[in-house]
Order: sequence, then structure tokens, then C-alpha cells
Amino acid sequence: MPMEQQRNRAIIHCNLIGIGLNLFLGAIKLTLGLVIHSRAIVLESVEALADILISLISIGSAVLVGKQASRRHPMGYGRIEYLSSLLVTLVILFLGLHAVYGAIRELLEPNGAPDYSLWAAAVLAVSVAVKWFDARHMQHVGKHIHSASLVMMGAGSFRDALISVGILAAMLIHWLFSVDIEAWLSLLISLAILKTGVEMIRESADKLLGARLDPSFRRRIYNRILTENEVLNVYNLALHNYGVGRFAGSVDIEVDEALGQQEIARLTRRIIRQVREEGVTLTSVGFSCVNRSDPRVSEIEDRVLECAMAQEGVARVQGLMADFEEGVISFYVVPDLNCPDWSRGAEALRQTLSGIYPDMRVEIDSALDF
Repeated sequence: MPMEQQRNRAIIHCNLIGIGLNLFLGAIKLTLGLVIHSRAIVLESVEALADILISLISIGSAVLVGKQASRRHPMGYGRIEYLSSLLVTLVILFLGLHAVYGAIRELLEPNGAPDYSLWAAAVLAVSVAVKWFDARHMQHVGKHIHSASLVMMGAGSFRDALISVGILAAMLIHWLFSVDIEAWLSLLISLAILKTGVEMIRESADKLLGARLDPSFRRRIYNRILTENEVLNVYNLALHNYGVGRFAGSVDIEVDEALGQQEIARLTRRIIRQVREEGVTLTSVGFSCVNRSDPRVSEIEDRVLECAMAQEGVARVQGLMADFEEGVISFYVVPDLNCPDWSRGAEALRQTLSGIYPDMRVEIDSALDF
């Protein structure tokens, strides 16, 4: 069975287990909370029932992710998982806001202490154990198959277990000191739910907007390409994420100018095959031909790097070429995006080099560090 199908089956399996557990615990907690008049337990039961909706969303996304690529969506439907993570986050945010509103009303208009009992404590103790097991299982599977939605749902189950522990603590305080902290506990639970939603929406938005690649993943791609002896340098790796393990993009490399066209064609095919093993489809491989044996090129490269490091907003210099017949020095500047006015640094670098090499035209292009 293909790895992607195994991954989707694991997601569906975990969510079906979660649906069963949440349906069982949610129904019991809702009944218990209504019987003993505990808003905190009712709130926890509503959250458990909402987790069922979240699991259904996750199952639906796993089914759609497994669909074959089409003419309209040639890279498949992998990004649906990121959309489902965002939907899960919005559900949690709604629950958090609604719960905060209810908790504040409870503080302003208290309805008296709940009728705590040993049966209620026993149910919550079982809930803690079940939720803790479910959280460990979901996060373990989620990390193993790189499923953000499963990891987030596992974090939610850990949160549910901590909420039950908090309610148990409130029961103990009520029994020992006759102090009712139910309303304050409900507010803390509500704020915890809201905080989780805010953190999750940032993570989901990063994936949808396109966050920077994991440095270790980018380094693996570079190392794959650099195993080819003809490759002198790798830069301008630009990848677009179409779901877990689905990347498409381009890369530029430096090779010796003595390399023939046929050798370059063979090298291109080998590079494409190399990175495909990492789940990356290269749509193009750009080449810069350099003459490292010419001491003039080495001198220019050293001088460019020295001048670049002195300029604010210039993170790196890549793909340097010195064409003495045309009288051109050209290279890419990777801007420091933390510096809002990095273009001034690049222009200052160009002017400095133009003064050092008045007989050469200095051309600088910008390259994003993906």
C-alpha cells in the first residue's frame, strides 16, 4: 500500500477512536453536569461533543487528500489538510469565546455550588485516564506521519485531561473548605480553550500563507544535490508546499563553464531524481557557469563577499558570475527581511563594487531565501 494511503488510513483510524471516546464521555459528562448543576462539567461535555465535529472534519480532509490529482489540481489535494486544521481552529475559537461569555455571566450571577458527589469524582477520574491515553496515542501517530491536525487534536485531549483534573481539585477544595470556586474554574477553562485556539490559528495560517521551509529539510535537499560532483554550489531553492510530502519548485546551481550541454542534461535528470526521493518535484534547474580556475574570478568573489558583509540588509551573496568578455559582474543578494530597507544596502554594495571595478558593469538581483 502506498505511504500516502497508509497515512490517510492512520488519520481516519485515530479519529474514529476519538469519536467513540468523545461520544461516550461527552454524553456521560453532560448528564452528570446537568444532574449536579455543574457548569464546568457541562462545559467540558460540550467541548467533548465539539471534538466529534473536529474529528469528522479531519476524516473528511483525509478522504479528500487521498483523491488522485486532476487537470484542475495537478498537485493533488494535499492542502485540504491545512484547510481542515484551520476549520478545527475556528471551532475551538468559537467554543472559547462562548465559554468565556458564559463563565463571566456565572461570576456576575452565581447559581450556587454544584452538588458534588463521589460518583462525579469517579467519572472525572476515568475521563482523565481515557483522555490522557487518547492524547498520547494521537500525538505519537501525528508526529510519526507528520499530521498537524492529529498533533493539534492530541494537544486538545491533553487539555481536556487537565480540565478534568482542575474540576477534581475544585471538588476537593469544596469538600475540605466549603469554598465554591466553580465559576472561577469555568473562566480559567474558557481562557485555556481560547488560548489554544489563538495558538493554533497562527500555526494553521503559517501553513496556508507559506512559512519558511524547515532548515533541516532545506539542508537535506542541498546535500542531495551536492552529492553530484559537477555541482559547485546550490542556491535559490524555491519550493511550494502542496501538502505533507508534496513540494514543487526550482533550484539554481553553479557548474564549471567547461561542462558540455550533454553533461548538463544528464546532470539535470540526476538532480531531479535525487530530490524526488524527498517528496520534491523540481520543475526547473537553473545553471550558472563559473571559471573557478581563473584567479581573477576568485579575487572578485572574495572582494564581493567582503563588501557584502559590510552592508546592512544583505544576508548572503549567491551565484556570482564574472564575464570578462562582456565586462559584467553579476550575482544574487539574499536580503535580510528583518531589515525593512534592505534595498539601500544592495544599492550601496553595487556602487562600492562599481568604484572598485570601474571597467565592469555590476548587476545585482534579489533572491528570496525560502
